[in-house]
Amino acid sequence: MASTTPPTTPRDSGNFGWAVLGFFIPLVGLILWLVWRSDRPGDARQSRNGFIAGVVVSVVFSIIYAVAIGAYVASLQ
Repeated sequence: MASTTPPTTPRDSGNFGWAVLGFFIPLVGLILWLVWRSDRPGDARQSRNGFIAGVVVSVVFSIIYAVAIGAYVASLQ
């Protein structure tokens, strides 16, 4: 079966910096993935991975924060 991934271009290096940007600013990672997914698949993959990691970490920290606040409020009563 032939690969459906287009060949990478010299400017499509799959740079890890796009993942870092997508992690710290998930909306940018999502937008870059939507724009680059057909033209620059390597960079798009990195920005998507950063977006997913950023969202997962944000959700986990939000849950931990909510549990901690709930425990604090419960201890006041």
